[in-house]
Amino acid sequence: MEVDERPLLAVLFDMDGTLTDTEMHWAELFDQLAAEHGRVLSPASHAALIGLSTEPSITRVHADLGIDRDWRITAADIAARLAVRYATDVPLRPGAAELIALVRAADLRTALVTASERVVVHAVLNTLGHDSFDVVVAGDEVVNGKPHPEPYLAALRGLGVAAENAVAIEDSEHGTASAVAAGLTVFVVPSVGAVLPGERRVFGASLVGLTVADLRAAHAAGAAHAAGATHAAHAAGATHAAHAAGAAGAPLR
Repeated sequence: MEVDERPLLAVLFDMDGTLTDTEMHWAELFDQLAAEHGRVLSPASHAALIGLSTEPSITRVHADLGIDRDWRITAADIAARLAVRYATDVPLRPGAAELIALVRAADLRTALVTASERVVVHAVLNTLGHDSFDVVVAGDEVVNGKPHPEPYLAALRGLGVAAENAVAIEDSEHGTASAVAAGLTVFVVPSVGAVLPGERRVFGASLVGLTVADLRAAHAAGAAHAAGATHAAHAAGATHAAHAAGAAGAPLR
């Protein structure tokens, strides 16, 4: 029997828009900030902020609204408001809690990789479970946030797992680009923004009903695509061929 040289050992989860239905809360707070300054943030600006780390997000909002102050002041205010909101109520994406439980039951390592600040993440973990993740990388704990690969590279180091043995789950273009740049295959479930097809990107419509077997298939598809046609030729049967097509941007499920 052929031994899988690249087994799936870990799953790295994005938070906002992937596990939690919270992207709209950021949008609401940015709209409040705009209103306080007698301005309106355009739909194009909102779309560009999805999945982006805090500093470039707030820097862009400040520029669009003509606000001249340190981005950290706005970041601290937004983080404080979100932490209070999430202390008692965090809306989860459908299927999120079930998927985390399945991944943990399969003895796979887990990481939470988010652009949100640690104070916000701590509040969210009251709902997701503080013991649900082996490693947590928050947005204010890295120098370069998403779409830079640093957050995912930091998570992989913390897990002690190579990128070829892990898969990320993301909902945004910025987050997906970050994970791919770190060498990961990404299972993409878009939320409020579009994500472009591309290398090592396998698409799904929802987390509902998603299984560990599905994640293993996505991981295998990404490995086959990254290795090129030679490796793909060793993938026997129509199922593997279909998965390789999925890795290039076609839906897996």
